Amino acid sequence: MNDFKKLARWSTYKKLTSKKDIKKFLKKIVSLNAKPSHIAFSIALGIFIGMLIPIGLQTVIALPFALMLECNLFLTMGATLISNPVTVVPMYYSAIRIGEYLTSSEISWDKVNRIFEYPTFQNFADLGKEGLIIFFTGSFIQGIIAALIIYLITNQFVVYARKRKDIQVEDLPIS
Repeated sequence: MNDFKKLARWSTYKKLTSKKDIKKFLKKIVSLNAKPSHIAFSIALGIFIGMLIPIGLQTVIALPFALMLECNLFLTMGATLISNPVTVVPMYYSAIRIGEYLTSSEISWDKVNRIFEYPTFQNFADLGKEGLIIFFTGSFIQGIIAALIIYLITNQFVVYARKRKDIQVEDLPIS
């Protein structure tokens, strides 16, 4: 069974409720037919795009980048889900604060509150040029830092897990 079908089963996500199921899911990622650096880069790219691009455009942006950089589409697309209704408020808030600090500018928090309440493209556009520069500056920095950390952790995790289970890259039929 190819890697995409192996990970793309809906039952895989439906069952991610117990420690045992999480371990099974991580084992599937570790046993993917790819080098640890490839797995880590695919996830890091998704994290970066998920933190940089507002919700709604992430898939449209991630797909061509993943194809162009020959990443694992499933891992990249899945990692963009780092921004979701639960995480979007703290992510956008910190991105704006970072952007304000780096650009030495301020943004109208009334407009930002509208984005938190209704994260639509029109509300982003209402931020204006300066507001968008602040938002994307902060999001870019935040995304780079998070992607780098995730890359390092994922790469080391996959290497460690494969050594522990005696699964070596040479044993995998990598094309």
